[in-house]
Amino acid sequence: MSVKCTIFYDGKYSDIEIEPIGAGFWLQARAAQAFTAMREAALKVGIPLVVNTALRTHEQQKQLRAIYDQALIDWHEGRRKKKPASVAEPGSVHSHHEQGTAVDINRAPGDDLSTPEPDSPIDLWLNKNAKMFGFFRTVSEEPWHWQYLPEQMESRHAQA
Repeated sequence: MSVKCTIFYDGKYSDIEIEPIGAGFWLQARAAQAFTAMREAALKVGIPLVVNTALRTHEQQKQLRAIYDQALIDWHEGRRKKKPASVAEPGSVHSHHEQGTAVDINRAPGDDLSTPEPDSPIDLWLNKNAKMFGFFRTVSEEPWHWQYLPEQMESRHAQA
């Protein structure tokens, strides 16, 4: 069941088709179909793919960016020990959650998202298999962040 959604991307509004991926989260239709297939494949071998976030509205991205900006100030001024994970500028070409092509996956039960080490069973499965479904880890310091890039999947198949 896909529905039309208006997104703000690269400085302009666009309509896209989105589909649910469970637990109240949505992705662009093709990304949702690929994610659902990937989650089913992972479950067959006992790997649960639990989503923390997926498609975000422009307002949600703005709010998250404001929190990040303050956390970054706090880190620079010594009120925070760890540098916060980056948050894309709202409406920019780098805001993949706003485009409906990115999903953040809980890497392990009770996972601490500030830990960059991709070594949980979920990480290992995703690192080995996600590309077969068109998902790639596009932010090196965020092992939970996976972006749907079908053109990369197609180019890898063409090279094989």
